Amino acid sequence: MSNYLILNLAISDLLLGIAVLPFSASYSTFHIWHFGKFLCEMWLIIDVLCSTASIWGLLMIAFDRYIATNYPIYYRHHRHSIPRASVTICIAWFVSIAICLLPTLIFEKSPQLMTTTKYNAQTHQCELFKDSSFVITSSLLSFYIPLIIMIFLYAKVLYAIKQQSSLRLKVNSIHRTIHDKVNRQIDNNLIDEDLPSSDQQQIGRRELSAEVRVTRSLAIVIGCFICCWLPFFTLYIIRAVCDCLSFNAIEFFFWLGYSNSSINPVLYAILNKNFRDAFRNILWKDNCAS
Repeated sequence: MSNYLILNLAISDLLLGIAVLPFSASYSTFHIWHFGKFLCEMWLIIDVLCSTASIWGLLMIAFDRYIATNYPIYYRHHRHSIPRASVTICIAWFVSIAICLLPTLIFEKSPQLMTTTKYNAQTHQCELFKDSSFVITSSLLSFYIPLIIMIFLYAKVLYAIKQQSSLRLKVNSIHRTIHDKVNRQIDNNLIDEDLPSSDQQQIGRRELSAEVRVTRSLAIVIGCFICCWLPFFTLYIIRAVCDCLSFNAIEFFFWLGYSNSSINPVLYAILNKNFRDAFRNILWKDNCAS
């Protein structure tokens, strides 16, 4: 199921790059919206939709890793289930669409609560609502709640991996003890089936190395996610309650959040062995063909 979730993540990031970033680049460069009210509203909707879908896509991948490590037998029998993957992906997009509809369903019914409109024809500005209620609600649903759940899930993943590594080491130790007792009872003329004395240490090192690799990979994933999005959503909330932030700071962290969508495909391709092997085969075939 991981491949379907990574594909979904790639689609949301690709949509963000195609439908949002060109307009964002123009708006950031000229500080004027040249494309009218309709495209302004579409740009804001797709921006929130794709960004939230990307974040919730990361959460679904974390949930998939949690199931894989904590319920391996169940996961092994259902990992290729397209219906389950489809339901998981639909949840991410359903939440994203619901957040996009918040202004229409709730906040536009109370115009006195809003401090700005989406599009100002006089100043040619295109902005999302600055109402603090909407900002806090959307920030919680789009980022802070997924972040807390992701940290919890990855903590459970690391704990499960540590437990499994400890269990394997105990099993190997018991096997080693039994093997030694049997070998001492075997006639010296028979073939010695004893393991080298360093094998147990090598097994332990391999287990520790695997645990370190997984820990490092998860740290990279969650670290990049936090570094890219936490500053943006923090400033997003501060900006809703006061005008004490500089324009340059807002712009910088605005694009830092966008950068997570460009990091995701590379990051998950590097950390996923199947994707690494596929890319290696493609590049190797291309080099051989040329």
